[in-house]
Amino acid sequence: MLFLLDETGAIAIKNFKDNKMINFEAKEQKNLEKNIIPFEWHSIAFKMLKLNRLSLFVGEPGSGKTTWAMMAALKFTGQEGEILQGTPDTEISHIWGFFALANGETKFCDGPLPRALKKGRFLIVEELNLIPIEARSSFLTLRGHRNITNPFTGEELPIPDSFRLIATSNPENLKCRNQPQIAQMLLDDFVIMEVPRMTAKEVELLLSFHYPDTSTELLGKVSTLWQKYENVNKMYLSYRAAKHLMSLLLSGIEENEAIRIALINKYITDSDVFTTAQLKFSISDEDMLI
Repeated sequence: MLFLLDETGAIAIKNFKDNKMINFEAKEQKNLEKNIIPFEWHSIAFKMLKLNRLSLFVGEPGSGKTTWAMMAALKFTGQEGEILQGTPDTEISHIWGFFALANGETKFCDGPLPRALKKGRFLIVEELNLIPIEARSSFLTLRGHRNITNPFTGEELPIPDSFRLIATSNPENLKCRNQPQIAQMLLDDFVIMEVPRMTAKEVELLLSFHYPDTSTELLGKVSTLWQKYENVNKMYLSYRAAKHLMSLLLSGIEENEAIRIALINKYITDSDVFTTAQLKFSISDEDMLI
C-alpha cells in the first residue's frame, strides 16, 4: 500500500505502522529510511528532533517543510500534530485557548499548545515569524522547563520529554524588521535548518509516485521543463507546478499551452518577473521553430 501525506511535500510512506515517540536507535532509523522517499535533508531533520525540543525549518513554499513535520508527528507519536497557522493577527489566545459560554456556563477551550501537551502530540507552527513577538513569546517557557503555566487559567501543565514544537517559515517572513534583537532572542533555543529547494531529480521521483503509469520519457520531460522555469529573478516554482503541468499534459492539452498555464502563469503576481518568464518562454518557443 502506498500512502502519500499530501501532494506538495516530498513524503511517500509504504505500509505505515504507528511507532510511539522518539526512539532513534539504528533499527528505527533503518525502518524510517525504508518507509519514506529519502530527501537529503530528512536524516538531519530527524536527528534535530532527537536532540532538541524546538526546531525551525526555513525554506521556500512547496519545499516540503510542513509535510515532513506532519509525517514526523504521525510517525513518532501515532497521532496527527496540532497545527497553528501563524499570521500577523495571531494572538496569545490562538495559542493557549479562550473562555466560551456553553449551556449557561463559562468554560475554557484549550488552544493547540495545551492540547498538544495534554494529548502527547507535536505542535506544528506554520510561518512562526509572522506571529507578533508578544504572542510568540509564549513559546519561551517551553525551553528547558518541565512545566508551563496557562496564562489564562493558571493551570500548570507538565511538558513531556517526548514533546516537540516544529516551526516553519519561508525566508522572506524570517526577516524581522521590527525589534530584530528580540526576534533573534526568541529563536535562541531553536535549532534551525535551511530546507533546500527541490531538485529536478526529486521532482521526477515524486511525479513517479503520483503518476505510476506514466512513461519515463514524460516524467523526464516534465521535470526538465519544471527545472527550466523553476527560478525566474529569484522567484521560484514549487513541486505543485510540476504536478499541474503533468496533469494538463495527460489531459491532452497542447504542450506550450500547458507550460503557460502551469509554469509561466505562476509568476503573474509580479509584473516584472512575469514579463521575464514570458520572454524566456517566447525565446524557447522560437528556438524550437528554427
